[in-house]
Amino acid sequence: MSVAETPVQYMERTRQYYRALGYDNDYVWARFDDVPFIKPAKLSSDLRIALITTASPPDFDGVKRVWSGEVSPPPGKLFTDNVAWDKELTHTNDPAASCR
Repeated sequence: MSVAETPVQYMERTRQYYRALGYDNDYVWARFDDVPFIKPAKLSSDLRIALITTASPPDFDGVKRVWSGEVSPPPGKLFTDNVAWDKELTHTNDPAASCR
């Protein structure tokens, strides 16, 4: 496998990133080992699906609150400048990757 084909070790990179920020304890991802992934009984077009994100609508006014809105069609942009992510090595400006 070439370097370009090697999967990104996301969880390990995240641990290293937070350690570099000075956090002593690693983030613990939620696990649901007893809840299997299954194929839904209905088509996705017949389901009500929730997307939960730390992003906000683009007109974010700085006040954290629950936001609800249509996602079909997906919003062109979400506000993410106030959440922690590596803004030097990546961005959230690709709707095809972040909103679909």
